[in-house]
Amino acid sequence: MSGASGEHERARMNAAISKMVLKANRRDLDEIVRGRYLDGLGVRGHVVFGFYVEGFGAAEAGSLCNAGVIPSSVVFLDADASAAPDAELGRAPREGLAFEVEPWEDGSVTNAEFDAPWRMRSLETPGHIQVVARAVANWPGGSASFAFATLEGAREALEGLQRHLENTPPP
Repeated sequence: MSGASGEHERARMNAAISKMVLKANRRDLDEIVRGRYLDGLGVRGHVVFGFYVEGFGAAEAGSLCNAGVIPSSVVFLDADASAAPDAELGRAPREGLAFEVEPWEDGSVTNAEFDAPWRMRSLETPGHIQVVARAVANWPGGSASFAFATLEGAREALEGLQRHLENTPPP
């Protein structure tokens, strides 16, 4: 590359690389901030918990979710890459909290049902998100549900969350 067009191309490539590096640095910084936020809350353990469907508010439906355990409650965190490190979907009090895993009735939901920044596409039904199971958290005065791609994944997430609940004494 030589001349003005070569310089222009080199500058464009450098800008693209800088943008990728800044994006990677932002993700790394967000992970550090999220870790500090979890430490500040007193989270004793957390698990990936499918994607949020309903129960805390419609605005975040479709968000990837992590669930963390603190002495007083389970904190459901927005785990989308676009979410702020301290973004919470909601909290469920530990007292009276019960979970159940059940098959998803329809097997898929349409992408239009969730305005989320990610999309898991169904190979069988274009325009749909393939889901097989859901976990439902019930507590006195509320409930929330979370969708999973496999029944085994839902059960593993719930088992991991229950281990953290057992290992974290209530207040």
